[in-house]
Amino acid sequence: MPIFVRLKEILDKVFAKKEDLFFRDTIFVDNQDYYTNLRQLHAQKIELQRLKSLVSLPKPFVIEFSGTPRTGKTTTINNLYDFFKKGGFDVSLIEEFTTSETYKEKFKSKLDKMGLGDSNIAIIEEVYRQLQNAISSGKEIILIDRSINDRQMWNYRRFICGDMPKEQYLEARDKYSMISKTLIDFLVITYADPLVSLKRDYLSSLALEPRRFLNVDNIEGYNNSLNVLQGLFSESVDSMAFIDTSNMSMNDVSIGVTSQILPVMRKRYIKAFQQKYNL
Repeated sequence: MPIFVRLKEILDKVFAKKEDLFFRDTIFVDNQDYYTNLRQLHAQKIELQRLKSLVSLPKPFVIEFSGTPRTGKTTTINNLYDFFKKGGFDVSLIEEFTTSETYKEKFKSKLDKMGLGDSNIAIIEEVYRQLQNAISSGKEIILIDRSINDRQMWNYRRFICGDMPKEQYLEARDKYSMISKTLIDFLVITYADPLVSLKRDYLSSLALEPRRFLNVDNIEGYNNSLNVLQGLFSESVDSMAFIDTSNMSMNDVSIGVTSQILPVMRKRYIKAFQQKYNL
């Protein structure tokens, strides 16, 4: 039997599986639209499982997340990790470097002694090293919270504030754009209206004290930088989701992001399959 025919038969089985009526009629009885969306994502995940049983990708599929607080980024990262892990994929999650214990214990004191431009370069170098180590670990999927492209945005902010010389900024921008193109497969950027982000933060907390970073001016500055750098990001990755979550629930953000990632992964597996069998 030809290999490609065999592939089609395996994929066809994905959609032949009977629906679990307990989920439909009991668990999701009051959330049928949400259940329909989950079923679609589940079917696509099963298809990926079938594909990865036939062929491996040449490197882990790397998904970077960036965006302002309270826009669904962390929720989506956690949901994607759970989604793939329960589907039998070998997944690695890399936490945000500048809020990690490693950063606080080993890097912050040294970086505080540097200028802002030099410290930003040191951070992006360490983020790059972390990503390289993760890729060499043999995982199938890597989720990384704020990696190379997020640091590109911070470098830009340091540049426009006069804290990083133009030559230093342009050199880092071009270098890491090429690195990102090689290593990062999908970039997710979530953002929201600054006031929406603030409301979400205060409404999900017990504390009324003013936030150190989370204020209208900082969020507007971050959003403006993201808009300016859209062209750079589109050159730095093959696939990207740039999502305004102002009028979305956190579940809808996760569904929207996942529904964009899965077809890209499918294409990667199909391409690997075709290359393996010279199709």
